[in-house]
Amino acid sequence: MTVQTQMTTESDVYRTAHLLVVHYGDMAPVGAVAVADEMERRGDAGKQAKWLRVARAAEDLLIAAPPKPGQSVH
Repeated sequence: MTVQTQMTTESDVYRTAHLLVVHYGDMAPVGAVAVADEMERRGDAGKQAKWLRVARAAEDLLIAAPPKPGQSVH
């Protein structure tokens, strides 16, 4: 996953998370964590922290999304 973005505000974080959810669905948080892991590997703790925030935001968005037709609700 290659995503180039400047995230400076919480709105930016949620906007990025929303785009990931639109493109990757339930896998969005996993993708964001993969980017965070890459940032850690590169030694960029600041970007790692931002991508971990994106992962949490993607989880929040997925939890808040209403069930799709035919989707089971637990």
